[in-house]
Amino acid sequence: MTALLDTLHAGLIAGLEAHADPGRAEGARRYFKEPIQTRGVPAPELHAVARAVAQRLKQEGTLDDALALSEWLLASGWIDEGCAVEDVMRPFRRQLTPEHFATLDRWADHFSNWAVTDTVSCHVTGYLVERHPDLAARLVPWTTADSRWRRRAACVTLVVPVRHGALAPTDVFTVTDPLMADHDDMV
Repeated sequence: MTALLDTLHAGLIAGLEAHADPGRAEGARRYFKEPIQTRGVPAPELHAVARAVAQRLKQEGTLDDALALSEWLLASGWIDEGCAVEDVMRPFRRQLTPEHFATLDRWADHFSNWAVTDTVSCHVTGYLVERHPDLAARLVPWTTADSRWRRRAACVTLVVPVRHGALAPTDVFTVTDPLMADHDDMV
């Protein structure tokens, strides 16, 4: 990582820790079915911290920096950091091209709960698929993945493109039909 990314990452973590709520974190751990790591940062504070990091990144960094920082956040396994990816990537989403799908595909390997899966799938991967609907076909292999979160991400990625009319029903059914018989309630 570069010095800028080290600084931004450290600032994001410090900001999240400043808003940590142990009671909220304990409640979240009881709410989720799977074990999670969270500081219990309320959503408004999480987004404010992440938006401040994104603003500085937009001024001093590049799309590649945003992608690297986002992957670092996802790899941490913390819900707070994973959900911050939406705000970190927001200023850079229009720069995403179909060539970036491989990076977003790799990100799905880090999904370990529905909150991060849904946030990143809707607001980053879904945004790319909305702008490049032909990428929906690349979600089909996700439907047979061992990872329940990748299978879930295949469908959740379609929410924004469908809502905005970017996909035809046949594009959607190609992804959703294989998952209709999935017995995992998180899918």
